[in-house]
Amino acid sequence: MQLKRYWLSKFFIKNHASLEICTQGVLLDNTLINWSEFETFPYIESHFFFSSLNWQANDVQYHYNWLSKNTASNAITKILELWGKTNKASLIHLVNAIKAKMSQGYLRKNTFTNIQNKASQQLKLWPKDIVLFSLDESIYKALQFLQLVVSWNDEHLAAFQNNYINKQKGLYQDYFHSIESNPLTEKQQIACITDEQNNLILAGAGTGKTSTMIGRVGYLLKSNRAKESDFLLLAFGKQAADEMKVRINDKLNLSSIKVNTFHSLGLSII
Repeated sequence: MQLKRYWLSKFFIKNHASLEICTQGVLLDNTLINWSEFETFPYIESHFFFSSLNWQANDVQYHYNWLSKNTASNAITKILELWGKTNKASLIHLVNAIKAKMSQGYLRKNTFTNIQNKASQQLKLWPKDIVLFSLDESIYKALQFLQLVVSWNDEHLAAFQNNYINKQKGLYQDYFHSIESNPLTEKQQIACITDEQNNLILAGAGTGKTSTMIGRVGYLLKSNRAKESDFLLLAFGKQAADEMKVRINDKLNLSSIKVNTFHSLGLSII
């Protein structure tokens, strides 16, 4: 599709660059800018006498002006068609990847942030008015989903996490009630299931920190979220480390879990 400038342009522009919209991208003065190089979806700016077609590619902002409103509108219609064909596969792939990631287990804060960033980056490649793609249901629904993802906040993240925790508490209720002589408390169960990159448990002496650690080891093994070789339990004192070894062997019937003091671990590394 060759774009012709408004006739008045010959009085204001000396060097007329040609612009053609093709299957691969935009041909500007015989230089091809592939659709994959575009960083934003092309958009129209209306001026007093003319309209301009604008886009950004390879960190360069392009403005092709002196187009009639009808020509600019037809150009966007053609671009929508070619844009959908070019970017549909990567859009659907991202949506499926996000849904798969969210269904894999506990949704970590850094994973949640990464998902939102990827959704936001993908949306920049599409027009803000996604109704333009309403005729293609798969594209339209995918863009709707990404807009929803970007709109989520910390309350939504907490809801996803709590939903997962409650499901796991139900699935492993018998385990949490029998791993120690007394059933693990609500907070202990939450500590066993919560799976952020770093988990900090603060509690006083004799409140069940060791029981929680034993419970977490067993839960991760039973839920197939870890192998025995993945664990390293550390304590400051030898007595505390020995107690953990005994209780792991007694409660979980495991002798292969590594339990050390910080000092013995450091010595073994040296």
